[in-house]
Amino acid sequence: MLLLDVENVYDTVWHPGLIYKLYQAGIDPSLVRLIASFLTNRSFQVKYQNSLSSIKESKAGFPKDQYYHHFYNLYIADIPTSANIKIYQYADDTAFTSTSQTPDFSINKLQHYLPTLELWLQKWKIKLNVAKSQATIFTKCCSRPHTNITLLQTPTPWTSTVKYLGVTLDCRLTWLPHINTKIKKGYRRLHLLYPLIKSSALNYKVKVNIYRTLILSAVVYAAPAWAFIPKTTMKKPQVFQNKILRIIHGSGWDTRTVQLHDDLELNTVSTAIRNMTTKLYHKTSQNTNPLIHNLGTYSTATDKHRIPKIILTTIF
Repeated sequence: MLLLDVENVYDTVWHPGLIYKLYQAGIDPSLVRLIASFLTNRSFQVKYQNSLSSIKESKAGFPKDQYYHHFYNLYIADIPTSANIKIYQYADDTAFTSTSQTPDFSINKLQHYLPTLELWLQKWKIKLNVAKSQATIFTKCCSRPHTNITLLQTPTPWTSTVKYLGVTLDCRLTWLPHINTKIKKGYRRLHLLYPLIKSSALNYKVKVNIYRTLILSAVVYAAPAWAFIPKTTMKKPQVFQNKILRIIHGSGWDTRTVQLHDDLELNTVSTAIRNMTTKLYHKTSQNTNPLIHNLGTYSTATDKHRIPKIILTTIF
């Protein structure tokens, strides 16, 4: 997997290129002209303390707005494809993967594709931050690559973990680095919310809702992807939850965790994650979007496979 880092993505989109692609996408010409009039002939000025810079024309990028990522999605929609490469895009997060029996063959596939990508980036004035781009090999074997992936004449160093859309992927897909990262985030949120969770002025139900909404949601981020990790790994988020439930309940360490969950009407972490997973795949099976519908179905109640490999391969 190769993950690209685009420099100042929303500030460097080339206006003429974007307008051209809007026309090519079949958007009504009058609407394109309206968008073009809004993007062109814009200027900016910088103020530092009591000093003002001269007025400069803005020749690229667009104003910060919640809808402008749609323009960027359209701008990069014609990224070159290859039969040997899978491309994963979400706004400015782009990843490329290739698979083979050996790491070196997989690297060759990806390296063969990159010159085409580099020409496309140059044509549409998209600048990469090569120093922040990452590459990793997902494998359980001991064989490691003998060469690096070269991007814009710069070798991209191999890393044991990469982060994509907030998910930390380790080279053996144990999910342990991701879980550790999310638990640390959970502790940071606990530190901020501790006065509320500890407060005797709030009842159990309110405090459990605070925990479930603001803390647990961060810990179980992307849980349907790692719902079937080994029990020893799943124990870490469960221990984290047990600590918080004792704070909410105000009980000592001699109180059994089963009683805590019963009193506070809260599922264990593993049960909550499996419910989320079943609900997710149930929604995908009924979605009218063919891309989502084709992800398939999976049920933790009826399917006996510990890991839904086919579906996870489709997602990631």
